[in-house]
Amino acid sequence: AMKVRDAWGTLTVTGDALLASDWSNVRVAGPAVRSGDRLTGPGWKLVLAPGWEVEGTGREQRLLKQP
Repeated sequence: AMKVRDAWGTLTVTGDALLASDWSNVRVAGPAVRSGDRLTGPGWKLVLAPGWEVEGTGREQRLLKQP
């Protein structure tokens, strides 16, 4: 299990994830289901901080700070 917190929010992983050795990104399995500021997928949950959004579709999604 792992929990990653940053300005963009909190990612809690109870399943599999790939964490870059420099902590620059984390990859989790899809698909994701969104409900408000929460996204969930197989073995993980992401709670977005205010002002952050998920951009992209399919396999390539990333977190972006909204202007």
